[in-house]
Amino acid sequence: MKWFILIIAILLFIFILIFITKLNIYITYSHIQKDDHFHLKLRAWGGIIRYTIKIPVIKVAEDSASLVYKKEDGINANNAGKDDVKDFTVEEMLSSFENMKKLIKHVFGFHILVRKFLNKVKVKTFQWHSLIGTGDAVLTGISVGGSYAIKGSIIGLLSRYIRFKEMPIYSITPDYQKASASTSFFCIVEFRIGHAIVAGIKIFRYWKGGKVKFSSEQVAKDSS
Repeated sequence: MKWFILIIAILLFIFILIFITKLNIYITYSHIQKDDHFHLKLRAWGGIIRYTIKIPVIKVAEDSASLVYKKEDGINANNAGKDDVKDFTVEEMLSSFENMKKLIKHVFGFHILVRKFLNKVKVKTFQWHSLIGTGDAVLTGISVGGSYAIKGSIIGLLSRYIRFKEMPIYSITPDYQKASASTSFFCIVEFRIGHAIVAGIKIFRYWKGGKVKFSSEQVAKDSS
């Protein structure tokens, strides 16, 4: 009996220790010409536990200069010029509105769960630097101004969901001599593992137990 109580106590201690442990994630990304590097480094307990992940960046093939799309079935020379007419009753329209209302409510509930977790996330360091050049001084100036606006909007949006322990640092350097594009990004994110576990369980239960039930089976098929 004593051994059983001891084992339970040890397991409980390990669980509590993991729950309160702060996890630091170091995110590093750089793009210089055609070279991309993306690293994730996980650290806990002052660096006693550390793990590095190198993520390969998917690139667009250089010989693929066009967009690929899926051709719709039933569009050919035989039925060209014919209209596909489908009745849409008032009941179906009201059902569609009701389904849209349920879907928005479901997504909004998911957004609340994610936001509660993000409020517990701290960004200890945030640095984002870029170099932009078009080969033309006027276009370069316009690009730099537009890029500053985009970066400011992204950081402003992030600040609504997560807490910055320090002011974000970002810059854009113009290159008036030649066409060039490069960027480097580095940030350190910190949160407790327990908060992530609780958020993951809540999100899993929310999606598993709160699936949207559409009012019409036909609409459900069309949305899948």
